[in-house]
Amino acid sequence: MNCLNILKSLLVRSAGICLMLLVSGAGIAQPVYPSTADETIQKVFDELFSNLDELMDTYDQSESEYYNKIDSVMSPWIDYESIAKGVMGRKYFTMATEQQRKEFQETFKASLLETYGKSLLGVENPDFELETQDSGNEGSSAQIRQTLFSGTGRVVVIYAMGKAEDGRWQVRNLILEGINLGRTFRNQFARSAQEYNEDLDQVISNWSPEA
Repeated sequence: MNCLNILKSLLVRSAGICLMLLVSGAGIAQPVYPSTADETIQKVFDELFSNLDELMDTYDQSESEYYNKIDSVMSPWIDYESIAKGVMGRKYFTMATEQQRKEFQETFKASLLETYGKSLLGVENPDFELETQDSGNEGSSAQIRQTLFSGTGRVVVIYAMGKAEDGRWQVRNLILEGINLGRTFRNQFARSAQEYNEDLDQVISNWSPEA
């Protein structure tokens, strides 16, 4: 075999190896996530509160950018798909088309971000404490109790967390001052479905977590 043929053979083999690496994802650095559920909550709120002044300045300049920044901090750690499915409930989730499910997930996410974003406005000197409710940090689920402090008082939140396939811990439900938000929103969705004669397009387009 002459030099040219040897070179061609090496190039073909190299191309094959590169293709295999691309397909398998080998050699690509995987993101490093917090190893426990409480570390995840700690990370989110450390980042959120450390940039609170900047967030407030952003709100004064552009509300949409303000909500986008909150989204970038919080959304990777919230399982909106699972939460939205639970809010719809088995009956209406089964009735809904794939498009309706997707639209409700997007609507639900946007409404929660807006509600949470508004709740941050006017918060002064925020701080928080975390407590793991059980030993679930080493399994696939956990409950984290958070006490939020600010100049306006204190709020207790319990996060029901689940571990995603990629290793991330994500929020799947909230209990705010004893109120199970997942259950509350599910009841609200069911009432709205009855009001609109189970026209899910109407339910989704009129959805508001403050209703």
